[in-house]
Amino acid sequence: FAYVGIGFARVWRTTRAMGKLKHLTLFLAAFLMYNNGIQTIIAQVALYAKGHIEGVDTPHILATLLAIQFVASVGAIAFGRIAARIGAKRAVMLALVGWIAVVSYVLMLDTATEFFVVGCAAGLVLGGAQALSRSLYSVMIPEGVSAGFFGFFSVFNKASAIFGPLAYGLIRWFVPDARWAIFSVIVFFAVGLALLAAVDVDKARADAAAFEA
Repeated sequence: FAYVGIGFARVWRTTRAMGKLKHLTLFLAAFLMYNNGIQTIIAQVALYAKGHIEGVDTPHILATLLAIQFVASVGAIAFGRIAARIGAKRAVMLALVGWIAVVSYVLMLDTATEFFVVGCAAGLVLGGAQALSRSLYSVMIPEGVSAGFFGFFSVFNKASAIFGPLAYGLIRWFVPDARWAIFSVIVFFAVGLALLAAVDVDKARADAAAFEA
């Protein structure tokens, strides 16, 4: 019980600290939005493709998913180099623009070949967005209390697997046309991109440096 009490006390302190670190909190809100879009695509795109794209069957889906895993590692490396040139925030924003383009094209897919190509494109921006988000977050948190703040990040990461798929499922329940559900994913990316654009990384670093635990 003592350890449980310590855990809750640290969570409460970290929650209160977020109120003093506004740009870090804004980043987490942005991450929650666009990562919901990413998790929704990961969870639903195979079902969408199998039901709405002619010629897509289980072997096509498995091949595409394997390709995505490989390309995602390449994307993480490529976007790491891009971030070194233009900064992590801009690189993540570039990846989100790529996600919006990928999901928009999903609405127009007709063949299994196109599905494979779009899957590879998704893998490229997937690796970039996820790897750089954690890296960007790490430079905005105070020193000495990183465990608590990364715990918060993990909670937001897990929550990202809830709201996007829930919105997708509700739209599919009430609207026969699956394209509207796919469009909802674009909204998550667009809102996340807008919130991320408002994050001042330099101000977040200054706030973190001035933070007293």
